[in-house]
Amino acid sequence: MRIDEFRLKLKKECNRQGLPKPEIIEERPGFIKLRINLTPNSCVDLYFNEDTETITSALVMDGRRVFGINGYPRRGQWHLHPMESAQEHMRIKPMSIRRIIEEYVAVVRKLKIITLGRARQ
Repeated sequence: MRIDEFRLKLKKECNRQGLPKPEIIEERPGFIKLRINLTPNSCVDLYFNEDTETITSALVMDGRRVFGINGYPRRGQWHLHPMESAQEHMRIKPMSIRRIIEEYVAVVRKLKIITLGRARQ
């Protein structure tokens, strides 16, 4: 997948799930970092590397990770940092961007971080 395709899929999925539009934090040849701002003190940070198709992501609250999903397709490894213990690694099956965002939406709802509705893009 290319960076522009990743960015477009992410934007479409955020819109479909009622999340704010992702903002580009940094973009260089081969990688992009994006942020979905939820509240003044919470966001979802995402990183995508085009060459390795690595996806790392984290729900950050008050400067610390409280949940995360990371995928390393070249190594065939995906893991989740569970909400109950975000420093742990739980092996999971590979996830699509849609599935990743669905997981974040479920956690955001559970934590009652924001009320999700149709986001203005």
